[in-house]
Amino acid sequence: MKIALQFSGGVDSLACLWLVRNTPDLTVYWGKTDGAYEDMEDYVRKVCAAAKLPLKIVHGDRGIEEHGYPSDLIPEQVFACCSRGLWEPMRKAMIADGIEVVVRGQRKDDVLKAPIESGYRDDQGITYLFPIYDWSRLTVMDYLMDTIPQLIHPCYGEGEPTGRDCWDCTGYLFDNAQRILNLPDDKRAFILQKLGGHHELA
Repeated sequence: MKIALQFSGGVDSLACLWLVRNTPDLTVYWGKTDGAYEDMEDYVRKVCAAAKLPLKIVHGDRGIEEHGYPSDLIPEQVFACCSRGLWEPMRKAMIADGIEVVVRGQRKDDVLKAPIESGYRDDQGITYLFPIYDWSRLTVMDYLMDTIPQLIHPCYGEGEPTGRDCWDCTGYLFDNAQRILNLPDDKRAFILQKLGGHHELA
């Protein structure tokens, strides 16, 4: 049975990866968008090497030139941007590879999560499993600090509440504010200009 673990680089997916790392026929899938942080690929490779798991990198283009940068004022824009850059390329790659089971670090108290439960089977026959679904964020952090503190991405030590996807993301400001403020000066200025009236980030 071919199994994929979707890894975002965040602590939930890291805990999930480490928990199930000895599962036979498990491959880690990571989505690399056209806005990916420069250091993220090295980080993902480091985690997979430590877990002794094969890695497949799936490239995605958000279509920013055509669609523009998304705004939280229009949630559909944010959803569509993530779909183009991450979710659809990942789904197509897994279908093409004959993946039968997808493992995710989704938790039931996540603010943002897919509207499905562990054990769901989609129209392609892929079953989705969420091994840490009943864990709290505190349980996740305790598990990681007890097992692999050295593999937690440094962004969490810099006050960022989530893992890093696209450095130039203009959506999810409730999570992204600190991440934006931590950007180098030129990149932070670029994002603040795109956000326009969001002066509370300045």
